[in-house]
Amino acid sequence: MSRYRFLLRGRLAQSREWIRSRSPWRFELVLLACLLVGLTALICSRYLPSLSGLEEGSYSPRTVIAEKAVTVLDIEATENLKVRVAELVTPIYIADAGALATATEKLQTFLEIAGRLRADLAGEPDRTVALSVLRYAAPETVSDATLEYLLAVPSTSADRIQSQTLGALETLYAAPITEDSLERVRSTLRSIADNVGGSEAAANAVYEIAAAYLGPNQVMDEERTELRRSAAMEQVAPVMVSVGDRETVVRKGEMVDAQDILVLKALGLVGARSGWSVWLGVFFLSLLETIVFSRLVHRFNKAEPEFDNNIVLVLVVLLLGATAVARLLVIEPLSAYVIPVAALGMIVTVILNARSALLMVTLVSINIGLLTDLDMRPTLVALIVGSLALFLVSRVTKRATLLAVGLATMIIAAFTIFAVEIFAEATVGEALRWSLWGLANGFLVGVLAIALLMVLETLFNLTTPLRLLELADPGHPLLKKLMQVAPGTYNHSIQMGNLAEAAAEAIGANALLARVGAYYHDIGKTVRPEYFVENQIYV
Repeated sequence: MSRYRFLLRGRLAQSREWIRSRSPWRFELVLLACLLVGLTALICSRYLPSLSGLEEGSYSPRTVIAEKAVTVLDIEATENLKVRVAELVTPIYIADAGALATATEKLQTFLEIAGRLRADLAGEPDRTVALSVLRYAAPETVSDATLEYLLAVPSTSADRIQSQTLGALETLYAAPITEDSLERVRSTLRSIADNVGGSEAAANAVYEIAAAYLGPNQVMDEERTELRRSAAMEQVAPVMVSVGDRETVVRKGEMVDAQDILVLKALGLVGARSGWSVWLGVFFLSLLETIVFSRLVHRFNKAEPEFDNNIVLVLVVLLLGATAVARLLVIEPLSAYVIPVAALGMIVTVILNARSALLMVTLVSINIGLLTDLDMRPTLVALIVGSLALFLVSRVTKRATLLAVGLATMIIAAFTIFAVEIFAEATVGEALRWSLWGLANGFLVGVLAIALLMVLETLFNLTTPLRLLELADPGHPLLKKLMQVAPGTYNHSIQMGNLAEAAAEAIGANALLARVGAYYHDIGKTVRPEYFVENQIYV
């Protein structure tokens, strides 16, 4: 195992040396191109529909919760409502003054034909030809039985039927008759015919003949009615489908209806979530972020002697990694509040400085906003919590303190989330429930900061202040060995450390690095300590 560990360390050392030997501007150009492509791909992946196969009438494969409040116009429901309202509009009618005269004229013409045929049949038993002629002249609704009755009835009875029929029409036409009320008027006519007296055949004849020539005496004004319908349709409020922020749109296993599809499309979960303009906007924003990252990182670290290609690579990896973690965590049922941005700030503060860390926290917070449809709440929480974590970690002297900072971050994150939710008009209960994500955030911050810092120190051989503080600890095994086997050298090294630290502070150099270097500059004397005069007791 130790052999493989030795080989791995050798490979890592060769890789670091190769990276360090590359042309800085060319190497950085490649890294920035990778950063631009990576950021664009990660953010754009958020805007791909995740329920592309869902259709109306199908069953939802998962519970969908709205990530934001949306209100969408239901065009089909609005049009259907307008049609129903138009159907309920009362038409505008104008009186047809000649309706009664026209009906009376047609009725009298028919009865005159029947009278002439009846006179021609006097004494003739065969009425077949006359019935055929009368059938041709009669309306279709008049039955053959009524026609035979008109041919066989005496003239006095025929005159009575004519007067009764004309009287019925005059009575009915005295009131407005529309196309819609025609059936009701015919029912009234039935009652009038039954009350005229005489035989059943006579009553049927009065009813059928009058009904055949009965028509509307009110004509609909098409133009004015259409204007009234259009005005009524314009008054119809559009049907809007609204879903509140974090409201359940559809539950797993439920059938999806048309309005659910509209909401899912508005949320970008079904259909084409975005067009080319969104992709282009994401690319431009990623380009600006890459430029800001490149320029400010150099400005903040141009005086750092340890700043080289390896550090740039670490920062690019951290920025892409933090954005990738944010992309993974902005999915249901998780919340963007759980994204441990503060861990990124703590790591960069330990590796470089607080200014670079604040830059990284700001950039990742912006990316969170882009990943959450420009929702400012998780962006604010990430920025505030990440910035406060920088202040807390600036005084860290050992790794265990990072875990304590993570615990403090739990309280800070929970309180910040509570404040943001209250500002967003959530109830106190809802705000408290959302603040629980802050506890998870702080826990992840402490764990990830310790774990990732150790990994980065090993992979890139980073000399961080924490690593130097651990080396400067008198309890370090190597210093304890130096103190035990070469006490004179140990005292000399401590004095050299104090002198080196004072000199470094005077010229603005890294005082901690100078002190630790002085502690270990004579560590080789532990092999033969007695060969050196400071360790020879009797000299």
